[in-house]
Amino acid sequence: MKKMMTTLNRAELYREIWQMSVKKVAEKYNLNYSKLLAACRENSIPIPSSKYWVDLRTGKDVSDLIEPLPDYEKDEIIVESNVKTGKENSLEKVSTVPDEESKDSGVVNYNSELLNSLKNRLQFLPSDKIDSIYEVLINKEFALNKRLNKKVVNYKKSVELWHRKENNSKRDYFDSRYEPNNIERPMFIKEISAESLSRLYKLLDILVELFHALGEKVTDDFKVQIDSDYVEFEIIESKDKIKHELTKEEARELLEYEDAKQQSRYASRPKIRKYDHVFNGVFRIKTSTGKYVRDKKNLLLEEMLGEIVIIFYESYFEIKERREEREEAERLREIERKREDEHRELVNTEKKKTLQLLNVIEDYRLAKDIREYLAILKEVDPTLDEETFRWIEEKANWIDPTVSFEDELLGKREHHKNSDAKINFLNGHTSRNWLNW
Repeated sequence: MKKMMTTLNRAELYREIWQMSVKKVAEKYNLNYSKLLAACRENSIPIPSSKYWVDLRTGKDVSDLIEPLPDYEKDEIIVESNVKTGKENSLEKVSTVPDEESKDSGVVNYNSELLNSLKNRLQFLPSDKIDSIYEVLINKEFALNKRLNKKVVNYKKSVELWHRKENNSKRDYFDSRYEPNNIERPMFIKEISAESLSRLYKLLDILVELFHALGEKVTDDFKVQIDSDYVEFEIIESKDKIKHELTKEEARELLEYEDAKQQSRYASRPKIRKYDHVFNGVFRIKTSTGKYVRDKKNLLLEEMLGEIVIIFYESYFEIKERREEREEAERLREIERKREDEHRELVNTEKKKTLQLLNVIEDYRLAKDIREYLAILKEVDPTLDEETFRWIEEKANWIDPTVSFEDELLGKREHHKNSDAKINFLNGHTSRNWLNW
């Protein structure tokens, strides 16, 4: 099949590459990416480094990183056009050729290796979720110098407010600009230098956009919500340990100490630290589970979104498992509490029934004693009238639970109640405490 070729002006191509990147120029003109990259090198067209693109995205000065276009014998170059088929566009057939930024850092960018890494490390996710993550990672573009996300804008304002209050709180109390700093220090900035704040804002903006594109939520305090779980993270700038340089004040204190020693006067040696720990611009993202990704020598976090996404989903799964373990343990504890409550209720019910049985037996014995008394009374006192005998017999039948005679005046006896409750009833007391027996 005949190849399609495109002719480009060399100077114009150089200008567009440094504005857009080789990859985007190839897409703009429907060119074969690898052929375009090779043509640039053959025709001495400089290619921007990865540091150039990251500094450009974060608003830093890139003038020192721009390589001028050298003179060359040709003003035009010819590049093979890119003809795509449906099969080449499928998920498994994404080109493995890295773009110019990733090639400078020795990393294969968003290709089959990324897909394999996602599948191997995120096996706990459904396959369609892994595919959607991959699609976002290879297709999502972050516009240069775009306005920050509203969450990041609000965060930036809180940082500026805190710094203003912090500076003013250090002024003299009688200075009109003095004000106490009574607000909490915003997250991240304790571990980030003032010089790196612009990069922090841009990195946060990228993370917010990225996770929104993945279908997740990012809260106002920058927790990433995946399903019903939240992944917290830190952005930390590393420090270098360097030899401490004496300040003027420290030099003066040291000189006074040495003078005092020479004059045999007592003096305590000033405490001067040997080393300083200074921020070095190297960032790392660390999740609440301890997983982290950090800048590499030639590869910044902004170029490692695949790895960042992986550690966030790994952290989510770990957090989810811990939560489910806690919930399961709590469920089992609740079952045990319920079982204990039910057992306690059964024991109390059994005790109550046993007491009632003893109270009923006590009535039975009392009725038996009354009848025995009545029999003896008939023998020892034959003059006792029949009505009295009948009354005593009725009371025995009223007390006897096997008869449970209903007395015309006293009604039915509550045999299950204890003797105190029964005596109180006969004495005319009807306290609820007694009636509940």
